[in-house]
Amino acid sequence: MDSDKMDENDWRYHGEGNKSLVVSHIQVMLRLLKYPAADSENPPQTAEQAYRQIQNIVDFTSSVMSSLIGDEFIHKKGLVVGYRPFHLFHFHLSVSVLRPLNLSLPSAWRCNKVMDIYSGCALCLPNLTTPLYHQPTLMPPPLCIEIKPKCGFLPSSKHVSKEIKTRVCRFCMHQHYKVSNGMWRKRSLYCPLDLFSGSGLPSDCVLSRILHTQLLDSLDIEGLFPLYRRVEQHLHQFPKERSRLQVDGPYDEAFLEKIQKCPSEDDGSVEFAASKSGDDSKDCSVMITLCPRQRKTTTSRGQYNTCFSDVYNPPPHTFLRQASTFSHISH
Repeated sequence: MDSDKMDENDWRYHGEGNKSLVVSHIQVMLRLLKYPAADSENPPQTAEQAYRQIQNIVDFTSSVMSSLIGDEFIHKKGLVVGYRPFHLFHFHLSVSVLRPLNLSLPSAWRCNKVMDIYSGCALCLPNLTTPLYHQPTLMPPPLCIEIKPKCGFLPSSKHVSKEIKTRVCRFCMHQHYKVSNGMWRKRSLYCPLDLFSGSGLPSDCVLSRILHTQLLDSLDIEGLFPLYRRVEQHLHQFPKERSRLQVDGPYDEAFLEKIQKCPSEDDGSVEFAASKSGDDSKDCSVMITLCPRQRKTTTSRGQYNTCFSDVYNPPPHTFLRQASTFSHISH
């Protein structure tokens, strides 16, 4: 993708989450970082740090999650691309007027952050809502459904100190927290425990693979935080160990091997603590795209595609979010 020939008018606002904003153009999407509006004049990280953050997403998705969930469900075509600040600034101008600023809309509260226009990089991905085999002139528009299952089990760790955690799942805690803080007007009636409660799920079922991957790291915040502190204290004494422990990446095959060789029980080592700091498939999305059959054709059947997205969540964000949510619900 040649940034010098990029015309921001060819792209359209696609949506946004808590950490990124997405624009799309035919079969390509750009995922741009976001940060609090208060930091708009002083970005919270350097261009090099932003590049590393995005590259870690690409590496973790292709090297780790593809092995855990399955190659057929993970897209490996993510690419970190560089753009001149001039282009990103014009992206910002064209996209700003399209963001859902109406406070009655569920996604409006996401607009309390601004798009990163300083780092000069973004994550380029295939547009999962428009499969490659879709032919606009011959087929009706495709239908894409995004399912966010969320964490599908209750923690059973010895570190769980509050009885409420044995009854209320993490997603429902977040719902209460967001309503009480005015982020949402009412909480969802959905509970992940209902979705994952079916018995005898086939091993090749999407839900089964998600739950299996989630259970590889079944600790909640009370179990994870002591491990986080162990790593933090170790790095305070030995800062050069960050590279060996791969705290900041790269999340490659060597990192996957560390996870797979990690003992199931805590042996008190900093290696064990560093390998348990992820929150990967607990906030992933399942994208199901349905392509109707060709117009005026009775023999051709429709096609569908299933893929995962958002399978990487940085540990510091995970710890802070869970800590604030648990503090609210327990009181």
